[in-house]
Amino acid sequence: MLLMAALYVSPVQKYLHAEQQVRNERATLSRLARQNQTLRTTVARLQPTTHGANSAIVAIARQCGWVYPGERTIVITGVAPTPGSPTC
Repeated sequence: MLLMAALYVSPVQKYLHAEQQVRNERATLSRLARQNQTLRTTVARLQPTTHGANSAIVAIARQCGWVYPGERTIVITGVAPTPGSPTC
């Protein structure tokens, strides 16, 4: 009878250890999911948009001659600057 009890101790200990590892990994996964959502929100907020707060920054950058990668720059000469336009 003592031998039978001794044979059950090791598997039970392994099971309890594995169960604790699963709880730890789920907690880590939950924490990382929250962090991921926070980072995605930050990235979305910082992306240039055609409207919203970033549109003013994009408009000024465009007036200064900045272009996105892949765009072709066209320079027009002989035109007076618009009053109130930024000086770059």
